[in-house]
Amino acid sequence: MVEHGDPYLLQSVYAFESRERLDRYVDALQGVIARHDILRTSVVHEGLSSPVQVVWRRADLSVEELTLDPADGDIAEQLAARFDPRHFRIELTRAP
Repeated sequence: MVEHGDPYLLQSVYAFESRERLDRYVDALQGVIARHDILRTSVVHEGLSSPVQVVWRRADLSVEELTLDPADGDIAEQLAARFDPRHFRIELTRAP
């Protein structure tokens, strides 16, 4: 019902002391996705007479790696601007 963005999207910024810690965090998130059906759920509608809700046996977490320049301002502010929830919606046709 919202015209722009998605009210269900929330932003958080985390900092990790090493790439290894970041990788362990991503692996832990993948483990949570593997255990919870709702995080492996999407809506499929293409080629069907009506949409259906599907719980996938496996849904891989999508990770996007960015290189941001501190000369362009605060990194957290750059991330917040780039991934502003007012400009994004949850993609219901893809899990998670």
